[in-house]
Amino acid sequence: MDHSDSKYSISGQWQGHLTQLKFARKSGDTPHETLNLTLTQSEHGLILVRFAGVRGLEIANLCSNFVWNVRAIDVRGDQLEGINFRVEEKEPALLKLECEDLHVDTIELKS
Repeated sequence: MDHSDSKYSISGQWQGHLTQLKFARKSGDTPHETLNLTLTQSEHGLILVRFAGVRGLEIANLCSNFVWNVRAIDVRGDQLEGINFRVEEKEPALLKLECEDLHVDTIELKS
């Protein structure tokens, strides 16, 4: 789906080398999946992004050393149950998902 339409806004955009990817699934009456993504920005710092309520996760070629350019698009206006954001890497084959919520932390590294 093309999100260039003006009704969509980019909620966040992060760039760096992938250093950690962690997926967790909680089972029960209401299953819940989370994905934690850590991107390193050379010696400047780390970006930790936590996606909650993950659906439709697609990941490929994790062994590449490319700089990842990940963006989250706010799709709350589409009124999809449990989906508020669409997340994709600039190269769509690397990462794609939909999620209910996301949280970002930035950690600056001291020299």
